[in-house]
Amino acid sequence: MGAVAILALDVQGQIAAGEVVERPASVVKELVENALDAGAQHVEVGLAQGGMERITVRDDGEGMTPEDAVLAFARHATSKLVHAADLPAVRTLGFRGEALPSIAAAGSVRLVTRRVEAPHATAVEAGARGAWLAGPAAGAQGTTVEVHELFATTPARRKFLRTAATEVGHVVDLLTRLAVARPTTGFRLEHDGREVIGYPPVRTTRQRLAQVLGTERAGAMIDLEASGNGMHLQAFLAPPRESLATARLVWTFVALAGEGGALASPRWVRDRLLLRAVLDGYESLLMRGRYPVAMVFLAAPPGEIDVNVHPAKLEVRFRRPAAAHQLIVSALRARLAAALKPADVLGQPTAPAERLGVAETPAP
Repeated sequence: MGAVAILALDVQGQIAAGEVVERPASVVKELVENALDAGAQHVEVGLAQGGMERITVRDDGEGMTPEDAVLAFARHATSKLVHAADLPAVRTLGFRGEALPSIAAAGSVRLVTRRVEAPHATAVEAGARGAWLAGPAAGAQGTTVEVHELFATTPARRKFLRTAATEVGHVVDLLTRLAVARPTTGFRLEHDGREVIGYPPVRTTRQRLAQVLGTERAGAMIDLEASGNGMHLQAFLAPPRESLATARLVWTFVALAGEGGALASPRWVRDRLLLRAVLDGYESLLMRGRYPVAMVFLAAPPGEIDVNVHPAKLEVRFRRPAAAHQLIVSALRARLAAALKPADVLGQPTAPAERLGVAETPAP
């Protein structure tokens, strides 16, 4: 017998799940992004015991047919693209077709979905062995996904999870970023029957920032809009006096141009180039060891940004990184110089900025 063999399907599933599902926040991210891609105007997330016992994501999006609901649990099944040539112009948050099968490999899943024209909802149940129709069900338009006993079949993975409070903090951080990117969508998080966050739909990003950071701090942020090198930049910049000891509130988002502006369909990314550009833009305005509060949205034409470089879609690659860096640095320096008063420069925080209303946890 040879030394090379094809892994069993359940092992394949667990390995793939390990790339996508790291913790409860990873499950929430994939399911909420699916909801947003489905056109949801309201998304509700429920957790029990930090998500380790149960995760529920409910949306009012377009829903699925029974056939599509079952097929969605097949690996690499997606409605977001067809050909490889579609990748450079993909405008949806999800597209790999790995989320639902990976989640099913890590826990027990029940999905209830209904399209507006359907007489009733359809239930699908899934696990490591596959997915199957569970019959008709009661339900409004949209999709509800329940995930039970995350990592129950892989107890070694479960041991790496933190306390319930820490896991909830990761979900808060994630949903807050998604909420900033989608101000016109309502978001609500409940943990063990208690509401943790509630962001009703608003019209503008600044109104959303008021919900997230507080009215006073959001009102003090400097707005920026600039174009160059074929890219479009929009940002909200706190004055240097609101600086923090870490870069946890430097949030960077990317989108494709031609979507009605930089805020049409942005995705939060963990990108060193964009972070470096923001820090360079604030150069000489902050004391050493201090970091700004900044929300930066960068839109580029199709082909300029590759979003298919990370299993969880948290990182991107720029075709012209120097052009993106130059636009952000020059625009931030010019706007801050024009907007700030001398008292705003190199100042210590005038308020306990470290206690902004966002979770302290690192990115999931």
